[in-house]
Amino acid sequence: MKVLEGKDGFLFLDNDSNGVVAQHTGATPLTEHNLAQWRETLEARARKLSEEGLRLFFVVAPDNHAIYPDKLPDAVSPAAERPVHQVQKIAGSIENITFVYPLPEILAQRPHHLMACTTDSHWSHYAAFLAYRAVMAEIIKIRPDVRVLEAEDITFDARDFLGDLGSKLEPQIVGRTIYGKVAKPRVKLISDNKVVNRGNIVVYEQADTSLPSAVMFRDSYGLWLAPFLAESFRRLMVIASPVYEHDYVAAEKPDFVLTELSERFLIRPPNDVTDPTTRSLIEAKTAQTGA
Repeated sequence: MKVLEGKDGFLFLDNDSNGVVAQHTGATPLTEHNLAQWRETLEARARKLSEEGLRLFFVVAPDNHAIYPDKLPDAVSPAAERPVHQVQKIAGSIENITFVYPLPEILAQRPHHLMACTTDSHWSHYAAFLAYRAVMAEIIKIRPDVRVLEAEDITFDARDFLGDLGSKLEPQIVGRTIYGKVAKPRVKLISDNKVVNRGNIVVYEQADTSLPSAVMFRDSYGLWLAPFLAESFRRLMVIASPVYEHDYVAAEKPDFVLTELSERFLIRPPNDVTDPTTRSLIEAKTAQTGA
């Protein structure tokens, strides 16, 4: 089973290929080899972006285990030092990287809002909105004129939600989550290649040409982050890929570059040189579907 049943109806991912529970208990820290890989990867990304006059905004989405540690079973004791903190130290030592781990912002609002889907491994839209705000707090240090959404700009509502964890149980368990959408959106989704999961590319645009542009590389957590970010940029390209692909940045010439990766995936450093490229994944998936 990949489901750990916690307290008060909360479910957590367990027995996954990344060993997320072992990461949170401190049993599986990053090895010296993986730390060296992370440093090499981040330094290479920072170097390429520095040549373009850009910096990297590296966003890590907290695991639900970190957001609701008190809802874990009593047998699971969270550790103070986890792989995310190891990577944070590396990123903090590289001049051209801004590391954003919005756990403090999420925990501060946890008494007032549901921050995770109780039967899913992902954060709620409210937590994604707080992550957006944390990212924009860093971006406005460079571009103070950028529009930043307030909570009043978002319509939030609680909904029943089966989730990727609740669906694995027999019988299935439906939980709760918070959905959110911009009440008066200014952006339009102008393109979507319709590729499922990795290899998906969407582009948002809006009429305000005074705003900067951005490219974001994301995993599944970024799917809920992107619509908020789009409201702060005249053009936002969102690429579903854990690796940084400089050719997209070179072609787009954005003002900002972001990568988003969920906390549990930090245990396996991405390799921007040898990992499959987005273009190769698009070609493979398109060939499979006959599109």
